[in-house]
Amino acid sequence: MNTSSVNLSSFINYCESLATEFEGKRDRVRAFVKHNLTSGTANEAILRSFLKNISSATFGVSEGFICDPLRPGSASSKQRDILVYDRRYPLVHSEGQLKIVWPDAARMVVEVKTSMTSQKDLKGAVGNIISAKDIARLRNLGGFIFSFSSLSPDKAFEVLKKFKGDGPNRPTAVILFDKGVVIHQKEIDDWRFSGNDSEYEIRQCEGKNPSAGSLTYLLLVFLCIQIRFSGDPSDLMMAISKFLKERTVIS
Repeated sequence: MNTSSVNLSSFINYCESLATEFEGKRDRVRAFVKHNLTSGTANEAILRSFLKNISSATFGVSEGFICDPLRPGSASSKQRDILVYDRRYPLVHSEGQLKIVWPDAARMVVEVKTSMTSQKDLKGAVGNIISAKDIARLRNLGGFIFSFSSLSPDKAFEVLKKFKGDGPNRPTAVILFDKGVVIHQKEIDDWRFSGNDSEYEIRQCEGKNPSAGSLTYLLLVFLCIQIRFSGDPSDLMMAISKFLKERTVIS
């Protein structure tokens, strides 16, 4: 794949339609269900279903745990809202949509928040990502937080700065869907998405539907993480850089 042939405009238009679909599904849930927990479960399912529909047969997309039965005390992560894993590895356990995977099989985790309106909420989400990365043997496990309704980007940025010492275990990015904002580690420049001790930066998505921009970022990363195990992800990495440069502004 040649990066010059990547049609970002068409891809963003595609994501805008998905964003509209997201919003429509959420509105339908809100019309009939007032319970926050139920709405949150529905939001997780919408995002999980979206990723699953564009996933290759090699990768599973589910909810579940990362567990290492061989470590003392059967060390296990907290339950992940979205767990992307390599199907070439055996499962520790499977029960319907709930999967328990070996650390070597884990590729990406996403903490999904329906409402993340306080710094305390974000701190808890960051802690969950750190716990997942801590148990995963694959140190380049991608860790993301996706929030449908969020606190301000500036307040989120303040929280993330306090986790600088956690280096690679920190979230790769925090995506504020309703704000159309991506807060990511600015020096991540390869396919590993493992993070480092670099500063985060706030990127405001531009265009008629900024939320679609934030979804575009997640989609590009998700595709890149899959391709890296079967081919050369460099074109997609350049597409991500191009998207951030041309479709977002530093806030």
